[in-house]
Amino acid sequence: MDLSQVMTPEMKTAFNIYIKNLKDGWYGITNLSKGIGIGFQWDVNIFKYLLMWSVYRGFYGFPFYGKTYNLALELYSAIPDDLDEVIRLNRALCLKPGEELRTIFHTIVYQSSSRIQGFNQQHQPILLDE
Repeated sequence: MDLSQVMTPEMKTAFNIYIKNLKDGWYGITNLSKGIGIGFQWDVNIFKYLLMWSVYRGFYGFPFYGKTYNLALELYSAIPDDLDEVIRLNRALCLKPGEELRTIFHTIVYQSSSRIQGFNQQHQPILLDE
């Protein structure tokens, strides 16, 4: 299965995938035919995982009933997707009373007619062929 390609609604499938072992905190989605993309950068030390959930008209129960066609990428600080289990596995982020956790997200809109392999320090796309 090539996850870099969006499936058609006729696939009638739904699935979740955890993306682990991220070396850098970024992703980019590029429309190659239109030459435009959107990307995100974050602190991979805080958000170590991505959850990719895809519903290609295949989730027949509540709330989708086989009628939705969507894909989402969500940042996760710990997996699995069950807080009780994350706590039991000692993976949860914990803050002491009065303690803060701050981070910065970058949203990047870029022009490119080719795939990218990340973003540089100035938040410009690094093309795959560079």
